[in-house]
Amino acid sequence: MTKGFDDVLKMKKAQLFIDQVDFNEYPEYCLYIAYPICLSIIRERLINGFYRRKEVSILIIHCKSKI
Repeated sequence: MTKGFDDVLKMKKAQLFIDQVDFNEYPEYCLYIAYPICLSIIRERLINGFYRRKEVSILIIHCKSKI
């Protein structure tokens, strides 16, 4: 599953979402985004088996088609 996700990380539009938002630089970010997450955290969770459902593979396919 990480192979497909690594392909998403290589896409140009994904670059803005790889790292976590700096909350010191954007203090109001959490007012608008209740559960902030970045692609690096999602990748780490994939590797560690955090996601156990097939919906994750659907998310990867969806990301690849939108970016």
